Amino acid sequence: MTTPLRERRRQMLRDEILQAAGALLNEKGYAAMSMDDLATSAGISKPTLYTHFANKEELILAAVMHWFERVDEAVRNDPTPRTPLQQLTFILRTVLQLQIDNGALSPRPWSPEILQIIRQNEAVLARLCQVDNSIGDIVRSALASGEIDSRLDAGTVIYTFFAFIHTMHLPLFKLKILNFSDAEAPAFNPDTAASTLAHIFEQGVRASEQP
Repeated sequence: MTTPLRERRRQMLRDEILQAAGALLNEKGYAAMSMDDLATSAGISKPTLYTHFANKEELILAAVMHWFERVDEAVRNDPTPRTPLQQLTFILRTVLQLQIDNGALSPRPWSPEILQIIRQNEAVLARLCQVDNSIGDIVRSALASGEIDSRLDAGTVIYTFFAFIHTMHLPLFKLKILNFSDAEAPAFNPDTAASTLAHIFEQGVRASEQP
């Protein structure tokens, strides 16, 4: 059944609000971000904002779930057949590129305030566990197929995968993503950074006999 135009517009506005929230959270952090800031950034009135989200806590939970939905969509729509290691690399590249392109709220790391909100929500916690389990399954499949170096254990590879996701939260990367200039800092190319980091991860864990 076709979604009514009014509902589609409402969903589009909700997505725009979440996008603006992700950018503000990256720029200011949870404590410093206000609903006033968000309404201004999204170009809407506060009453309109509150029709979508009653408070910052509700907004954060929606933003986290929205992030996972975007990654899931990219993975589902990928038409290329991939081996487990290739799939892992593709997911990493996708997550990194989303962070670069949109300043979106990424899975980790979060501030203590955000972690506390998430701990109190069973649905988001369950989603996080699902993501961790899925990544773990892919890593173990890549080890079983011989794609990943057998000297590496699954746990270390999984932690390394998430460490690469955290890369965009390092101060230098965050400054570059937010377009702050620093004459002493190395150049940052948003068009190649995600692919480069994903390639470094892939080559670092790949078994030596793999081409």
